[in-house]
Amino acid sequence: MTILDYLLYSPESRPSLITKALGCFFLMLGVTGGAFFLFEALIPVVGYGESGAIICGALVIISVCFLMIGGRKKPSLQEEAAQKALTFFKDFDIEKTLKNNALPLSVLSLGLGLVLPQFKNARPLSEFVKKLR
Repeated sequence: MTILDYLLYSPESRPSLITKALGCFFLMLGVTGGAFFLFEALIPVVGYGESGAIICGALVIISVCFLMIGGRKKPSLQEEAAQKALTFFKDFDIEKTLKNNALPLSVLSLGLGLVLPQFKNARPLSEFVKKLR
């Protein structure tokens, strides 16, 4: 959950969002303080550079573990629709469709070419569509 998620509308109540935000803040504060004191404790043992490398490596390993445990979130409705559209158009072969349906597409094009010029403005066209329904 990012900070942006707290700013967007959520079905949860505001007090619960505020408590989650405060919990994350104090968790980050505690981790930062703990890392600082661990760094200070390791300086006499291994030195500055090695101490910093140990702290950074440990934090990277912990964050990778949390990310792997968290898994993938469920895609949103928009992402799902976009994925379906991409899959449809990836599998859609225009050349094959034109080759297999040449005659119906030609007749449809000819029919539309003859019918549509008869409508000079949109009102008769909308009335024609209403009559078809």
